[in-house]
Amino acid sequence: MNRIICSLLIIIPLVLFAQPAKWEITIGEPNKNERPSDIIEMYDKGYLMSAAVEQINNNGWHIKLDVKGGILYDKVMTHDHTNMNILSLKEGNGGEVITCGAVFYDDNTWPFVNKFDSCGERLWCKHFPGESMESNGFACDIEFTTNNDILILTSYYSWELTSSMIYMICIDQDGNELWKRPYSSKEQYPLMEDPYGWDLISHNDEYYIAGECYYAYPEDPNHVFLRPLFVGINSHFEEKWVMPFMALDSIFGEALSIYPISDSLLVGVGYRFLEGFNKNSIIMFINTQGDEVDMAQIDNSSILPTIDFNIIEQLYQINDSTFLSPVYMGIEGEERYGEIVYNITGDVLNASNRGIYKSRFASTKTCDNEFLISLSVIVGGNNRDILLYKIDENLDPVPFDTTQQVYDSLCPHTIQSGEMDLTNCLVITSIEDWPTPDEYYESIRWIPVKAYPNPVTEGKLTLEFENTEHHQHMELRCYDDFGRQIHSQLIYKGQQDTDVDVSGWSPGIYVAVVFSNGEARGKAKFVVSH
Repeated sequence: MNRIICSLLIIIPLVLFAQPAKWEITIGEPNKNERPSDIIEMYDKGYLMSAAVEQINNNGWHIKLDVKGGILYDKVMTHDHTNMNILSLKEGNGGEVITCGAVFYDDNTWPFVNKFDSCGERLWCKHFPGESMESNGFACDIEFTTNNDILILTSYYSWELTSSMIYMICIDQDGNELWKRPYSSKEQYPLMEDPYGWDLISHNDEYYIAGECYYAYPEDPNHVFLRPLFVGINSHFEEKWVMPFMALDSIFGEALSIYPISDSLLVGVGYRFLEGFNKNSIIMFINTQGDEVDMAQIDNSSILPTIDFNIIEQLYQINDSTFLSPVYMGIEGEERYGEIVYNITGDVLNASNRGIYKSRFASTKTCDNEFLISLSVIVGGNNRDILLYKIDENLDPVPFDTTQQVYDSLCPHTIQSGEMDLTNCLVITSIEDWPTPDEYYESIRWIPVKAYPNPVTEGKLTLEFENTEHHQHMELRCYDDFGRQIHSQLIYKGQQDTDVDVSGWSPGIYVAVVFSNGEARGKAKFVVSH
């Protein structure tokens, strides 16, 4: 992971070069280096790209583009006292965006997450030191739960313990901390060393992680090898299985991403080390029960006869047996970029070789089944700008989209380019004392009820509720001490209190019970005394 250093700066003027007939643009500023980290298609069919731009230091950068590649606005993330690196973007239901990555404080690197609204204005941001202040870590990916909470895939490395750990951190849409859980822990998997998670997906209400670990041969626990790592997680966020991928017992490499290709089958992509500098991309098939199904290797010679390595980080499915991936390839000291189309056995059906490459890819499949790819390219001397281009499934360039679109319709005003200052927003939140998912979900399973005044003598009783935002189809019922229902009313999602007129009730002991989906979830006794 490259360190990105942020500081307060003047908003960067962007150079958008003349548009040719094919969908291809270059974004950059003279004598600066820019590189993309992620790109997504937004609700309005525009594209949002996260990137870094180098001035004195490096700065996190968001750029919104229309379907023709025109820049709608850009925002530079700044902070007076720290630096940050954006790794992933995710769009929410209302056009808001969640970003995650790493911040740098006093020689430590910690995961951070930031939310900004549909107008590009920051709502909240925070970062998460590990359980030891000697820990370093980063947040690499984001997903949403079925109830729209935010899952953050984080990896920590402790200099104190000389080991790493994968955590899932869960926060709500307001940035409130909910729970954390470790995965692929050393205690559970003693043959495993230094697991890292790079990619997180949801599939059929379950979750899957792709990454890497060092894993020992069972007959030689002191001898470890770098392995692709996959983790399956059920809907209660418990580990279903942990798999160091060991097909043929000879895979020395890592998994960079994972995708569902059917209800029961997943495919991971990554690479394996060969001899010396040589590497080959691999595709790894796993079922949702955690069994290795198959593996295929993409040989260098099947792309170009003169290359020593090829690496794919992302995969897009064209049909049941054919995939498309951007590819990083070449020989040591001469890295190039292109794309390949290949089948499930690793046979390359089509390939392109486009030019010199200087950073990781960021790509997305668009709603019109085309592929938008961004990366850094050398444009003169050592200057690097961001190249964006669009291709179809045949790897052919596509023309600029002439569709008329209305952009940023969820924002009531025109969005201005500028800075997104995180100085007063980046809250430090230690994960040390967070509950586990089991503890958290057990705590919100109930609806605590408080009644006051108690005894009630004035004819009006107030009932307060907790956790109603987590329940539905709620009803309040009050019973006398003979078990007869005296009162009922609906309780709405998020409702915190209600007043009940008890002026006509007989003196005595009563019970207020709150039901959710027909089940009693909370109660309180109170006394009516006139």
